[in-house]
Parts: sequence; structure tokens; C-alpha cells
Amino acid sequence: MCLSSLISRIFEDMEIKECAYSRFKDDNKEKAKHVDAPCENKRHAGSTPATSTILPFNYAVQGPHNGLLSDSCQKIEYPSGTGIYIKSITNTSAKQKYFRSYQVYIPELFTGNKRIRKQFKSFNLAKDYADLVIKGQKKLGEVFFEIDPKSIIKTKTKLSVSLSEIIEEIIALKKEFLEKGTIRPKTEKSFRIQAKAISRYFEGKQVASITSEGIKVWVRSMSQARRTKENYLNTLREILNYAHSRSYISENPARSLSKIDIKELLGVCCYKEPSILTVEQTQLALKTAIEKDMIDIMPALILGFFCGLRTEELKRINWDNINLKERFVTIDANISKKRRIRNVSIPNNAIQLLTPFYRKGEYVSPNKYCSEFDKKFRKLKLLLNFKWGNNAMRHSFGSYHFALYGDSMKTSREMGHLNGDDVLFSYYRKLVSQTKGQQYFDILV
Repeated sequence: MCLSSLISRIFEDMEIKECAYSRFKDDNKEKAKHVDAPCENKRHAGSTPATSTILPFNYAVQGPHNGLLSDSCQKIEYPSGTGIYIKSITNTSAKQKYFRSYQVYIPELFTGNKRIRKQFKSFNLAKDYADLVIKGQKKLGEVFFEIDPKSIIKTKTKLSVSLSEIIEEIIALKKEFLEKGTIRPKTEKSFRIQAKAISRYFEGKQVASITSEGIKVWVRSMSQARRTKENYLNTLREILNYAHSRSYISENPARSLSKIDIKELLGVCCYKEPSILTVEQTQLALKTAIEKDMIDIMPALILGFFCGLRTEELKRINWDNINLKERFVTIDANISKKRRIRNVSIPNNAIQLLTPFYRKGEYVSPNKYCSEFDKKFRKLKLLLNFKWGNNAMRHSFGSYHFALYGDSMKTSREMGHLNGDDVLFSYYRKLVSQTKGQQYFDILV
């Protein structure tokens, strides 16, 4: 069994009462008195102090011992009545005193083999280990003593971290990423808002105490729409994945949620056929933009309809990213949704339509202020006497491109879907004929 599994079993039930110690008192007390190591102010000759304790005595700060160990009494039984002793040791080397350490003495009765001495740099760590010996021996028996005590103490410390502390840690990292330009402001803000809401719900909860059932109760308590619930659940998954990667938890409880659980929590996702524009509607949209003096959004419309660029990519792209001679658009990491660079082919009709608008060094879309493109785009849709659905330009490209070439992987690559064609078939493709596909990519105005 792996170390993490053993440790997680030790901490599975943290509600062990003090009465758990009572079973050791009568049988163990007399035997525990026969401790070979007497009280002393120096360590045994020839033993090597832990690396963490090698500090000059006049420089180091004495470790806390809560007044239980004094200069006159360097050894106590802890927990009381168990036969486990904690002894204070002042380490010396070459007649020079070093930092005090604390040794935990465990008799043979607990180990089932031979007595054990473990040394720690602080009294609190020694106490923690003594407590864990009781719990670990009860849970695992002799196997417990095969585990490195420092790993156990470290794990115990991490398992006591609250979910809110983990969230604050990730938020701080996201801010650093934002300052370095690794993530976008919208990404950081979205995570921060959702994570703060999660923190409020699980306020005071230790991250190790969160279970899959607790996650289900939380999702059911939400009154938002299906997509919002899914976004919040994905954020919690990211938080728990981070906690698991940093060993704050031994297992991620969100991973135990099955597909059936997700459907039950979020509801069945009803398939909606993607909204696309007909060949005639696409041509009318381009003509209207010219006639109504909306020339400045024409390049964005052309790239949206015939290259399938996302709306946010259209807002960020510069003419320097467009190579009309080689017939491709470069969507670099600063533009792409997933920060994955890709080249998108420019069809012949789009080359002819784009050439008159080429302005080296300028943005393709109007950007005098942050919402300029959005306002003009909404104005154009209001002028048209037909329904223009969400992502209609990108959906139209995906549908007509696949109809024309009959190659789903090629269409997916052009659209930036690097994990196969599942997304294309699920969200971006509506059945149209190859003839319509050819007509679409022959549009000129």
C-alpha cells in the first residue's frame, strides 16, 4: 500500500476521543516505566543530531514546549498513561552546544518489534507524532511504524489547511500570472469571483473534509442555470486538483463524481442545432455593412464568416497577423482562446474582399474604446431583418467548410479544435449540402 493511502487512512477518522488512550493505562503503565534512556542534558555520545537542529546555540531560538518540560525535568510521559515519553535533548558537537531537540520514545508494546526513538526539532512536532502513534497504531497496527514520521507530520499539517486558504493561495498565483501576461484579465476575474463564492459556501471547512457528497449538496443548493452550475463545478475541480497536486489532500473528491452524477446534478444537456446564416443572409449582411457606412467592421465580418475566427480573436487581431500573399492568418498565443498558436487558411473570396481594407500595423476591428466593435456589430444585426444567433458567423463557417471539403479533422484544425472533431459535431455543424458550401465560399460583394 502506498504512503499516501496509509496516511489518508490514519486521518480518515479524526474524532478519536481522549478515552481511546485509557485502554493503554492499566497494562502499559508499569512496563513503560522501564525506559532505558534516563533524563539527561546531553545527547548520547556518537549519535548524530538531525540536520535541522544544527544551529549555533547562542543564535537559535528555543523550541516551544508549553512549560511541560523544564530544566530540572527533561522527560514527560505524553499522552499521559500511554508509556510514550518525550525527552528534551541539547545537542552538542566538539564541546559546542547546539539547538535543543525533542525525542519521542515508543516502547516495544506499541511497535510489536523493538522500541523506537524519533527526534524532532520542536516540542509541538514531537507531541503531534506521539498523538499520531496512538491513532496510527489503532488504525494500522504495526504497519504504521514503517511510515516516515516526518512525512506523517507534514501530511497532518497540510491536511489541516482550510479550503479558503487554498483558494487565497490560488488567487494570489493567478494575480502573478496576470501581471506576467500569462492569463487574461477576464480569466483571472472570472476565477476570483467564482472561487470567492465557493469559499463563502465552504467557510471554515478543511479541504481534507470535503467529500463528493458535500459537493453534490453544494451544487443542488445553487439556483443558477445549468451552464453557470457547470462553470462553478469546474472551478471547484480546479481548486481541488491544485490541492491534490500540492499534497494538501490525498485524493480529489470531485473525481469520484460519475457522468451519471453530473447529469443528475446539472440536468440533461439538450442538444440545440447550431444557428447559421444562409448564403443569401451572409451576402446581405456584408452588403448592409457597406451601404450603412459600417466599413470599419467589414474585415472582421469577412474573417468571421470565411475563416471562422472567434469574436474575441477578431477584436485582438492585427493586420500584421494576416498574410494575404501566402493566404493565411496567424492566431498567436496572445490572440487565441486557449493560447495555442495556429494558422488559418484564407479562401480565395476572402482574399479579394480583404485586400482593399489592408492597413499594416493597425487592428482589424475598430478599437478606439473597448466596446466599439460590439456596439457596431449589434447595430448591424438590428438593421437586418432576420435572426442572427450567437456565434452565427463561426457556426456558419464550420457547417459550410465541412460541407465543401467533407473533412471533419481539417475543419476542426482550422477552427482551433485540437482534440479531434467532437466539438465540431456537437456544437458547430449544421447539415448543409456541398453545393451550398461552394456557394458560400464564392460570396463576393
